[in-house]
Amino acid sequence: LEEYYWYWLNNIRNIGRRKISKLLKRFDSPKEIYNAGSEYLKCCGLSCKDAENIISSVKDEQIYRDYNALVKSSIKFTHPGKADYPAQLMEIYDYPYGLYYNGKLPDSDKPSVAIVGSRQASQYGMMVAARLAYEMSSYGIQIISGMAVGIDTAAHKGTLDNSGYTCAVLGSGVDICYPACNIGLFTDIKKTGGVMSEYPAGVKPVCGQFPERNRLISGLSDAVVVVEARAKSGSL
Repeated sequence: LEEYYWYWLNNIRNIGRRKISKLLKRFDSPKEIYNAGSEYLKCCGLSCKDAENIISSVKDEQIYRDYNALVKSSIKFTHPGKADYPAQLMEIYDYPYGLYYNGKLPDSDKPSVAIVGSRQASQYGMMVAARLAYEMSSYGIQIISGMAVGIDTAAHKGTLDNSGYTCAVLGSGVDICYPACNIGLFTDIKKTGGVMSEYPAGVKPVCGQFPERNRLISGLSDAVVVVEARAKSGSL
């Protein structure tokens, strides 16, 4: 299956997006990379160690077992070129080569707005975020946010209160609810909206992953509304 080759490519040890990008400029598909020899891989500007990691990963049964476990789980996997991969993300710099999600991803044919802001939000800010999300969803606008406490949480809840679609983009695997206090919201979003991440299941949230996550929130959206944020915040 083509999907397996994409999954494999996204899960090779020490091979990230930039190295994958180099490979895909030389090869037409992940399957071609999978079948390539060490010398061809080195011609792509990769080190001997990277080439060795790719070659050894072809025989790595753990990647295959993890893929089979994913197929049997509720988590879905998509990649560029697949019908469910959000078209908007192909327009951003450094788009992800694999996405994991529960529920459903945003509809590329419908407008989307990101509502984001401070974790230490005021009650007024929370009310504004919820009201904006509620009213926008009345017009069929999809609401995108990051499920953080504060403004993000208010935006998701405001959308759900109006039976609208909302998508939470995580800085961890989609099987991990972060923050843990949002487990109820996490469950509700999966029922009628979507929870997505570029990180595989089991990846815990760490600081450096949230700025990367933010490019996906903005990339999925036609507009970004920052309700409340500090001058040097991640939201801005």
